[in-house]
Amino acid sequence: LVSSYMARVRAFVLMARLQARARGRMSRALIAADADFLLGQDHGQVYAALTSEVDRVSESVLSVIEGAQALLLLLICVPYLFWLSPVAGGATLVAIAIGTMGYLAYDVPARRHATIAARATATFCDRANDILGGWRELRLRGSRRQALTEDALAAIDAIGQESLRAEKRFSASIGVSQAALAVLLLAIVVLIPLTQDGASTLMFQV
Repeated sequence: LVSSYMARVRAFVLMARLQARARGRMSRALIAADADFLLGQDHGQVYAALTSEVDRVSESVLSVIEGAQALLLLLICVPYLFWLSPVAGGATLVAIAIGTMGYLAYDVPARRHATIAARATATFCDRANDILGGWRELRLRGSRRQALTEDALAAIDAIGQESLRAEKRFSASIGVSQAALAVLLLAIVVLIPLTQDGASTLMFQV
């Protein structure tokens, strides 16, 4: 319990430091930016980068830690499984291959949709900035107000749709990994008793 608590706190501290460092570097870059960039109107990508995208990048440190732990577990366990039972070791490699293929099949399109959603978020930030900066003009010009509203709503719709498409593919990738685990467990329960003696003890060890 204590180590779990300390690990969670440590991970949060690491995430907070990454967020602060990234935002500090981007803030210094903005201060040093040339006038042409600063005079431009489309700064939505800057707002998105300083807020949601920094949060996502810092949260990914948890995935990196979990991935390192999983890799260490595989490096230790796979040779041990082969030593216990070539069938169990081979089934483990098959399960890893299935999970890897699922990742490769779904991760790239998921990231593509996530990138489109991020661009739509930047567009929405631009439209929100236009509304805040030009509210007087919007009160006087109904056509401009209507066009800006439509742009904002279209960006919101794109964020939702593309985020959902990305999440479906990320979830499918996780589903393939879970299926690979099910295949591995099935192989252990079914194949080991059929191919090796002392199956009960061996299954427990595996």
